[in-house]
Amino acid sequence: MPPECSGALWTSERYSREVVASMSAAATTYIAEHHFEQVLIVGWSGGGTLATLMAANLPHVSGVVSIAGNLDPDAWARLHEYLPLQGSLNPSLEPPLPADLKQWYLVGGRDSNVPPAATARYFARVPQERVWSYPRFDHNCCWVEAWPSIFAKISAELHR
Repeated sequence: MPPECSGALWTSERYSREVVASMSAAATTYIAEHHFEQVLIVGWSGGGTLATLMAANLPHVSGVVSIAGNLDPDAWARLHEYLPLQGSLNPSLEPPLPADLKQWYLVGGRDSNVPPAATARYFARVPQERVWSYPRFDHNCCWVEAWPSIFAKISAELHR
């Protein structure tokens, strides 16, 4: 494996500054090439973590959506008795996202992978109306089926 793509980048460093910078550079290039004036960055699970870490540094971002995002990897690792994600950023320890950036955090009431205990520290600093709870959803079910109606609500808020 080339040194620039070590196994650590797929495991313990999955949310590292290097990964966030690489993803942000790719997204910035894509945004520029397509001349987007408004961008909504959306991520599920670890993608929600990355979306949250990237949001403040991308051009033209009008909002960020984290779906079942692991927003406190330290708490998540302790909860599951995993090794800590050494070398990864932890959104709950980073500066809060700008208040004028629209944010939505979607959580499943039955999510045993990223349960409320794993996100409590992050959500303590987020206005509670930004955390949308779906009691019947788990980590996988039923986000895809519900996405059209969820996105309609988000879109309506974005265009107010």
